[in-house]
Amino acid sequence: MSSDYSTPPRKRVSRARERREKRRQRQEAHEHAVVQAPEAPSITERIPKSIPVRQINLQPLQRGLTYFRDTVWHLVNRSPFLKLVPLVVVGILGVVWLASLFTGQIPPNVWALGVPLGGNTLEGAQASLQEAWDTTEIEIHLDNDVFARVKPSDIGMTLDATQMVEEAKDQGLAGIPFGVAVEPIINIDAGVTQAYLLGQVDAVYVPPYDAGFAWDNDRLISVDGAPSRELDVTGTLELLRFDPLAVYQSGKLDLQLSSTPPAAIDGSAYVDTAYRLITRGLILNGYDPFIDEYKQWGTSQEFLTQLIAVGPAGLSVREDRFRDLITLVNNELNTGDQPRYLRIDEAREAVQMAFANTENEADVRIRYLPHEYIIEAGDTGHSIGRQHGLPFLLIEQANPDIDMNILSIGDVVTIPSRDAMLPEEPIVNKRIVVDLERRWLVGFENGEIVFDWQISIGLPSDPTIPGIFQVLSHVRNATGSSSYLCGANGVCGQWTMEYFMGIYEVAENLTNGFHGVVHLPSGGLLGDGSIGARNTYGCVMSASGNSEFLFNWADEGTVVEIISYEFEPESELGRIAKEYIEQITQST
Repeated sequence: MSSDYSTPPRKRVSRARERREKRRQRQEAHEHAVVQAPEAPSITERIPKSIPVRQINLQPLQRGLTYFRDTVWHLVNRSPFLKLVPLVVVGILGVVWLASLFTGQIPPNVWALGVPLGGNTLEGAQASLQEAWDTTEIEIHLDNDVFARVKPSDIGMTLDATQMVEEAKDQGLAGIPFGVAVEPIINIDAGVTQAYLLGQVDAVYVPPYDAGFAWDNDRLISVDGAPSRELDVTGTLELLRFDPLAVYQSGKLDLQLSSTPPAAIDGSAYVDTAYRLITRGLILNGYDPFIDEYKQWGTSQEFLTQLIAVGPAGLSVREDRFRDLITLVNNELNTGDQPRYLRIDEAREAVQMAFANTENEADVRIRYLPHEYIIEAGDTGHSIGRQHGLPFLLIEQANPDIDMNILSIGDVVTIPSRDAMLPEEPIVNKRIVVDLERRWLVGFENGEIVFDWQISIGLPSDPTIPGIFQVLSHVRNATGSSSYLCGANGVCGQWTMEYFMGIYEVAENLTNGFHGVVHLPSGGLLGDGSIGARNTYGCVMSASGNSEFLFNWADEGTVVEIISYEFEPESELGRIAKEYIEQITQST
């Protein structure tokens, strides 16, 4: 009997075949997704375009990632040993930290100035830091160029190694595993920095260049001016103090600069005037009124081109080149027993006046320097003065630490500049020569003798001082006195001198000079009015008519040369006068 509910035969399907089919479907689905999204970023972007995307099998990569995730999960969740690793690491670090704490050593992997400090004692770490600091070099930069290389200490930079070691000690385990660096602690000694910078001022300085001139073949052209370059000491010091760490890390310190503008930038308006001056040349005329001598110095066209500059009011001199010129002149003059020189300010004024007047000659006075004298047998303070043509007062003032009344052979005394005897502008075409030995006076004008006569001079107790002096004052009726005119009550009488002209000071408020007859308080005349004797108190006395003529003829500034056996004539006119007086006195 058949049944309608019979069970149909059961099919057996291989599970392996099913799995293969699923894998095939997944692969086709993945390949289809790749083809549908060409712009999506994927690993295929790094594959050369010549390789078809469909040929790339990513399944091994995905399988590897799956295995890696499974392994990590099993290690973390199933391995008891891995759970102990953090404890082991912490334990090791704790031991290291405690060791550094109780041994006084720097923790591991701590650095400073590029020096490993870990494991060092505090003293050893300090020594290592100081050694590294001492070998450090800082470049001093000027206008982007290396001006100098110095140690940090040379510019006042000091390292606080003690504090740095303390900070290194406090780092603990911060240096593990990658290391930790302690920042340098730098202090600035402003006094040392300032002293260094002040020592570089001259080396840095470039003066302002006033507009000048140069030759372009045979044509004179204008050269523009430029500002100066000056070291700003304060600015550089503040830069270093503001951020010394930056200076150390960069290894350089930029000098801060300031500038002064030139007196003139454009000199084109003065080219024609400068051309005339340069082509004519410059002659510097030096005049020595003591010996009545002229000296001349010329300049080359090349030097004069460099010398002429443009100032605020026209042509001027370039200071550095002008100093070179005066230095050459003074090297020539600074020889002999009485060294001479040109004062640069007087020479500059004379040359600039010549430029202003478009003249090629400048007149300047030759002056004298102080010099030393070695005491010889028989010397006294007064005799030294007479030998050098100076009042004893000046010798005494120039040697305040020497008792001029107690001199020994070999002592060295200072002879002051004789310029003090000629304080006024010399009258170059007039000269008076007085011969003390023959008591005679000669007057020169334009190199010719125009008058001469007999004179009286000072008493042996109040001698007339020889030397080269100058008419300084005119007083028609001057008064004077002497201890000889003082009574027992201390009241001193006064005399009156006709036509007095002062020429030098022998003491404070006491001046010797030329005069006529002297009227005494008693009503008589000094020396009974006789001429040709030693009967004055240091002055040169002439007869009334002659003294009046001399008073009117001799301008202030006229040079007076008084000669004697102690002071021979120094000028040619002085020598001519001496010979002339010898002839006259021998014939009479």
